[in-house]
Amino acid sequence: MQKLLSVLALTILCGSMLFGQDLEEEAALQGSITYELEGQDITLKAQVQNTTESEVILGFDFFLSGKDKKNNEISYGQDGQAKLSADEARVLVTKRMGLQGLESFEAIFQVYFQDILMDSDTLVYSAEKQEEKNEYQEDISQEVDYEGQQSGFEFGGFIIDNTRTRAGRELYDLFYSKWEAPSGAGDFFIKLEEFPGRGLTTRLVVWLDDDKVVETNLRPNYDYLEGLAGYVNARLQRILLQRIETGKNLSDDLQGIY
Repeated sequence: MQKLLSVLALTILCGSMLFGQDLEEEAALQGSITYELEGQDITLKAQVQNTTESEVILGFDFFLSGKDKKNNEISYGQDGQAKLSADEARVLVTKRMGLQGLESFEAIFQVYFQDILMDSDTLVYSAEKQEEKNEYQEDISQEVDYEGQQSGFEFGGFIIDNTRTRAGRELYDLFYSKWEAPSGAGDFFIKLEEFPGRGLTTRLVVWLDDDKVVETNLRPNYDYLEGLAGYVNARLQRILLQRIETGKNLSDDLQGIY
């Protein structure tokens, strides 16, 4: 019996080590929030994909909080476990809401394996910002994800928070509070993504569309995070301004041809 328990313990330990190795290269469990628009309603879908070659039992949490246009608080939560086969993808949570009376919301989806956070995704909506930019279109029902698929929302500049730790979230808040896209930047998305690093550190990757523009280790120090947020802001501004200038030059060249 003792020998059997030792074998089981070793098997579990080895499984955890392999899972950790997979995570360093690419998230073994990938969670995301997508949405569909139908008239004045929005349906959120929290889904997860098991990218490993083994069956996995995972845990998940889905939180939604916000306000309606009468300033009443709204909230919704769902958690549980799910068993996914190798390479299986599945929607775990579906939440439908009416947009007409909704002022804002934030939805967070977190995926766990053996109480370890493997991946998370966040979706933020603000009626005020949508109305200011005139980006909401009626009678569109297309699914969207964060990788730039077509959608009923034309976000212009869309910022995605995929950080995992307190330091990562603090960096995101510092960056978001300072960020203002250059005029004429057009449609793009920015994603701040956090991965496990060596030891107790984590690694930050900043994406502009499909381009990795910043990659660095995170330290839980406010002055460091504030400086890093300023650097990320400046670098993204510079790249977007270069895009704008390149677009203008190309337009001028085409006009010269014709």
